[in-house]
Amino acid sequence: MARLCASLVRAPANVSCLAVMLLLCILSEAYAGLLGGGKQAPGEQHGGESLFDQSLSWSDDELAHKARMYSAVVGSREEFLAADNLAEYIGLSRVNAVHMPVPLNFVFVGFEGDGNLDISYTVEELQVWFGQLDHVLPHARIELAELDCSETGYCAGMVHGHYHQRPLPSYVHLNFSCQVVAIKRRSVVAAFERAIHVFSRPVTPASHQGEHQVDMTKFEAFVDHFVDSLGLQYQYTQVVLNPTWSSSQPMYGYRQGLSEGEIQLIKSVGRDQLLSTLTELSTGNDEPRLPAALQKPQWKNGQWTLFASQPADSKFSINDATAVSEAWVSLVEPYLKREEDYRTALLRKIDQGSSSTAILQAARVIKRMKSPLSDVLREELFGNPDSLLSRFRTAHPAEDCLVGNWVGLKRWLLLDLTAAAGDWGPAAGGEGVVTRATVPRVQDFFGALVQRQRDMRLSERLGDEAEMSLQKELMQTKSQMMASTSNAEYQAFSLKRQAWELEASAPGAPPMDIKKQMEAWGIKYKEALARAELDTYEQFALKHCHNAANPVPLCQDMKQDVDALRAKLSKIAATGEVTTELFPKHNWDIFGLGSRPMWGGSGSASLDGQGDRMHDYFMAELAALMSRGLRHVISPPTGVWRRAPLVPQAGAAVPSAAASVPARDAVSGVFARKVVFELVHVWELRHDMRAANNPRIGTSFNTHEFKKQVSSLRLTSKDGHSFQTFEFKERHVDLTSEPAVAAAFSVSLHAASHEVQLGPGEQSLDDAAEQLSIDSHELLHHLKGNILRSTPDAAQDAEPAGEEDSLKSTLVTAMMAAAGAEAGAGMLLQESTNMARWRRRQRRQEEAMAKELTIPVVVFNVHRNQPVLIDDHYNARAIGGAVIVVSNTAKDDEHPLGMMCNGALQSRPLSPLKDALSAVLLALGGVLPLQLGYNAGRRQVSHDWLWSVGAHPLSATSTGFEYSQMHRDALGRSYLLDALDVSVETVNRGVELLRAQRPSHRLHAHLKSPKAKRAWKAMLKYHSMTFSLWRQMVGYALELEYGKAADLIKDLRSNSELFYEACQKVATANESMQCIGRTVEPGSRLTMAVLYGSAGLALLAACYAGLPAVSMLRGRNQRRKF
Repeated sequence: MARLCASLVRAPANVSCLAVMLLLCILSEAYAGLLGGGKQAPGEQHGGESLFDQSLSWSDDELAHKARMYSAVVGSREEFLAADNLAEYIGLSRVNAVHMPVPLNFVFVGFEGDGNLDISYTVEELQVWFGQLDHVLPHARIELAELDCSETGYCAGMVHGHYHQRPLPSYVHLNFSCQVVAIKRRSVVAAFERAIHVFSRPVTPASHQGEHQVDMTKFEAFVDHFVDSLGLQYQYTQVVLNPTWSSSQPMYGYRQGLSEGEIQLIKSVGRDQLLSTLTELSTGNDEPRLPAALQKPQWKNGQWTLFASQPADSKFSINDATAVSEAWVSLVEPYLKREEDYRTALLRKIDQGSSSTAILQAARVIKRMKSPLSDVLREELFGNPDSLLSRFRTAHPAEDCLVGNWVGLKRWLLLDLTAAAGDWGPAAGGEGVVTRATVPRVQDFFGALVQRQRDMRLSERLGDEAEMSLQKELMQTKSQMMASTSNAEYQAFSLKRQAWELEASAPGAPPMDIKKQMEAWGIKYKEALARAELDTYEQFALKHCHNAANPVPLCQDMKQDVDALRAKLSKIAATGEVTTELFPKHNWDIFGLGSRPMWGGSGSASLDGQGDRMHDYFMAELAALMSRGLRHVISPPTGVWRRAPLVPQAGAAVPSAAASVPARDAVSGVFARKVVFELVHVWELRHDMRAANNPRIGTSFNTHEFKKQVSSLRLTSKDGHSFQTFEFKERHVDLTSEPAVAAAFSVSLHAASHEVQLGPGEQSLDDAAEQLSIDSHELLHHLKGNILRSTPDAAQDAEPAGEEDSLKSTLVTAMMAAAGAEAGAGMLLQESTNMARWRRRQRRQEEAMAKELTIPVVVFNVHRNQPVLIDDHYNARAIGGAVIVVSNTAKDDEHPLGMMCNGALQSRPLSPLKDALSAVLLALGGVLPLQLGYNAGRRQVSHDWLWSVGAHPLSATSTGFEYSQMHRDALGRSYLLDALDVSVETVNRGVELLRAQRPSHRLHAHLKSPKAKRAWKAMLKYHSMTFSLWRQMVGYALELEYGKAADLIKDLRSNSELFYEACQKVATANESMQCIGRTVEPGSRLTMAVLYGSAGLALLAACYAGLPAVSMLRGRNQRRKF
């Protein structure tokens, strides 16, 4: 080209230069036009729409619309060109929300005027107050860049909820259907009251008048039987109890295990007696068992049915379970009678002094507790105190908190409004700490008001001759009955005493403890008087109150007196000396229950107004507590670490193969068919030294129980079919034989000294205690490539999460696109090639992850005098996809948890198993501890310790190693929610590609070809199958069949990806047709013909002008050859 230009310059014909310049200008203009220098196609900045308005509706009209859309073919050209974009022509739009129904029930026991202080609420009031609990809650994911101990509550610092990480958006909204189950029989309340008495014992063994504790091992099984008999086992249920309880009666709470007083009694005087009692229990008859529950419910019309209810599409329904509850009472009353008789028989058989009742109850608790809890408690009681207890543990024995609510191992929550309210939470206070005013107690709200009402009735009674006559009749009958009973009991005692004296005076007769016999008779005497008074009230009520149209106020006063008598009998029953039936059958309607309103009609406007206000305050606080249980236990948020984007956004760099994050990091947990737990036991001592050291049972890591409980996390169906396989691989490593591991352990181990506070008002320890701690991030960094073969999550978690590669930025951008900020077609197609490669790589990683997931579990068995903790405060912790556990055999443990319970600091558990199980649940599916939640109003992580109760690994108040069914559901729901979010985001990206494409003549003609028709139908088919899979998975979620829903995740991912790829092909073809169309439009053919003709003439002129120069050059070359 240079030579040509030089020859042209020297050529005599200057027209050739002009011709070349004209040719270059023409070509440059034409090329610039082909590069897209035209107008922007309309529809490229079109805003997104919400699919089905705000939810996925399953109405016939919507399904018919979808059927027509999926069978649509390209029709007339006019209709095709009239559409603004391809997505609008098909009828596709963005999905803004996928609503997942969650079945929820509220069971109120003791709210029909048959509970404590005659609290009564109508159906209309329940609907007004609890209808607001029918929330549609967007699922929240909390990005856990670093959640320190001040947020989890494990260190002795104040928790303020300052962790301001905004949640990652989710397309899935949890849609709760509220169903209130009405219990309208006093016999049901009486059955719960009787069970509380049967399973309770004094907190302090020496005092029967103080606070009592209900053994939750037995009472939880009792509530299980109640919920199952109502047919609610396949739904989430919140049970609210309002049992009758007198103010003179000792308060009670719920606890699993022994109290501090019982442990101290056994350690001081009762070890041998406890061992003999345990031996006696093991050789005797088994404890009474609950009968089989009522018939199982049937799945009909989208819900589980056992009793009459409203249609399944009703969002709020009131169901009458009177008949079912009465049948349940007939089942459990004989069982409770057997429990009473069994305890009385044991006390008579094992009589070894005044402490026999406490020893017997402790032995029964230990026998009932499931291993390894029983082993830990046995080690606590029978181990060597010098090697087991430190100064801190001596002051704070290992006892669970005494609470008034409970999270069961099945799908129910219990809230007792009469039980004693304790306090628990972070020792230094802060957000969400539970105090005695947290739960609205019936006695606190209405006690003073009820007493004022009774005083007013007494004052009014003085002026009513008819009622004064009835009261006089009652007092006379009562006096006669009491006198007769007292005389009969005294005469019987006199005869017995004469027989005792004759027996004691006989030659060779053993000495007799007359004082003990007198004490036993005194208990029976009080029992006889109480029962005589109870019979008097019953006879009088049957005569004057039962079936009365308007019972006199004296009837209500008698009911309160009866409650006080039953409380008195329960105190006597606690001694084990009651010989007659404690709870005889009564017609509880004899007092005219429900015939009078709870408030009103007293004649005092101020009293009635105060009652109405307290009524509303009480219901408002109760609804708030139940809403908190809904957000923290039934539908908690999930936690994630550093997460990669689901789909690269327009304008963002596609990650390279070396820097790409595995698919598991894209969400909180990816469902894998096979999960491999690599258990690596790292021993500080050699095998021969470990055998000589003989670590104690309570502190060694129980591998068998760990495998058993983790295996229960496998997704299964109700019929027992398993959708997952869990495999455990174990290795043992000695630090003495592994220098690299020993170096990693030593480098990450840090020492410090601190002063230990025993608790509020207690003197601190004199010497500063040495604290040894492992830096978990540093440890994982050094262990990578040694004993940890594959820890991608741990490596990623060691560095802070970047904003550009987080799931948050991806989904936030997607939400903004839904409001109208989306990329144009040119930019989308510019990255289509890189996007396809990235998706293929991600798909391969997801498929590999879906087949098998590996979670390393490293257990350090440390033998030192001081305990070694993780990150200063933990026995076990989940870091990304790995779990670190430290099992100590330290003799001194001066490190409290930083948690306060009933006014005392909690001691650190001997076994790290509970913390390890909680860490596995977090690593496997992002299931957070129950105290962590998300406050949508403040947009930050919130803390609430009220529902951190129950005997399970996630509880902060109790010791338990068995996962609750609600935690297994939360794990399965996490798999499902993440899969749905990824699928919806992928589909929305495909819809955005179609919305950015403008229909054209060429595209219409192209889509009429057979090959294009097949591609078009395939695209609609993939969207149809994706939509159908969404519906199936949501339907399985309604039945709580998360295993069956997870079984569809692979198909869902495949169809979503294929739909996106089909949209890419259609968009690419459309862009090509538009480019071709812009070069052959009819209006520009004449212009292009003139331009190309001029260019041809200019080229001929240039060639003609250059011929002389070419001839001259050829002549020169020939002369040079010669």
